[in-house]
Amino acid sequence: MKKHILLSFLATALAASAVPFTNITGAVVDTRDYNLTVTADNGATDPAAGIHTYSWRSSVPCAAAAETNGWLFTGWSGDASSDHTQTDVLVLMDALSKAVLANYSDDPDGDGLHNTNEWAVGANPWISDTDGDGFDDLLEFDHNWNPTVSDLWAVDYIAANGGAFGLYPSNAVLDIAVGQMLIETSGGTATLSLQLEESGDLVTWSNAGPPEVWSRPVDGEKQFFRVRSSK
Repeated sequence: MKKHILLSFLATALAASAVPFTNITGAVVDTRDYNLTVTADNGATDPAAGIHTYSWRSSVPCAAAAETNGWLFTGWSGDASSDHTQTDVLVLMDALSKAVLANYSDDPDGDGLHNTNEWAVGANPWISDTDGDGFDDLLEFDHNWNPTVSDLWAVDYIAANGGAFGLYPSNAVLDIAVGQMLIETSGGTATLSLQLEESGDLVTWSNAGPPEVWSRPVDGEKQFFRVRSSK
């Protein structure tokens, strides 16, 4: 008797609702249209771009072409998400309206070089520096280098012959920092003498004038000083 009362109450509640449900042998089926909007700018999908209608709780397979006219698929977004390796996804139609977007790019690695140009020279459109030599593919393409062959030999050659390119080794550059600094403490006074030197080749140095001398009183048993420079 309780089962009959429950089913009778459910049928009455559905009849009073404006939502088109159908009662089939005790099961409730939603007969409304469930719309899936597919967008595929610069690409191709199945189903094609547009609005498609499915039944309640349908699992809709969506597939994207990996490449279309030089544009590479980079992933699904919206009510389905993926990376570029997952071209096929399922969308469950459990809401009246859902939308998915197939994203495409003509420069997925962001190096400024279009996919068609990368393919023309054998470069990888997913990696900004295909050969890993520190020169991105666009730079190598613009200078007629081969982005699939490492040019680290050029870096090594320049490093070994810096003077020919107006460059200097790090130890020579560091030598122009504050050096040979002397602080003397005597009779409660600390004296700092700085000598400015000049050079035209970072090898031969000469005094650029007389030294600058500062004196400060030292209070107590300890006193700390430091020298800071600015450009």
